[in-house]
Amino acid sequence: PGPGPTRSLNTTQVEPGGTVEVTVTAALDSVADVSLADKWSPDFDSTELVDVSFSTNLELVTGGDVIVQGDDVAAGELTIVYRVSVSDSATVGTTYEWSEFPDSAMRINGTDFGIIGDDTVEVVSNSG
Repeated sequence: PGPGPTRSLNTTQVEPGGTVEVTVTAALDSVADVSLADKWSPDFDSTELVDVSFSTNLELVTGGDVIVQGDDVAAGELTIVYRVSVSDSATVGTTYEWSEFPDSAMRINGTDFGIIGDDTVEVVSNSG
């Protein structure tokens, strides 16, 4: 496998009712079986997959995690993008935190890699 997987968020602060787009990327040196488990707490109001750059055989999305799996994924950069939504009634000051390894990890050909990068989103006031 190439460099470990990274997670980036389009923002680390979100207003009640807002959304955050999460991108997980990794580089594969060769064809590989890949699975991603990305877990956080507390649960978001909703979660949806936006884009996966490879053919999957499993996609599981809940308020508290995203699981994506694919077999024989082509070499090169792979990308998984998902969007999380914060409730309209979310409390300002609430921090959503992504779990560390091994709860959040990418498995490449049976080896688990921790995900580095952004790992928190804070709810901020929509009144500025």
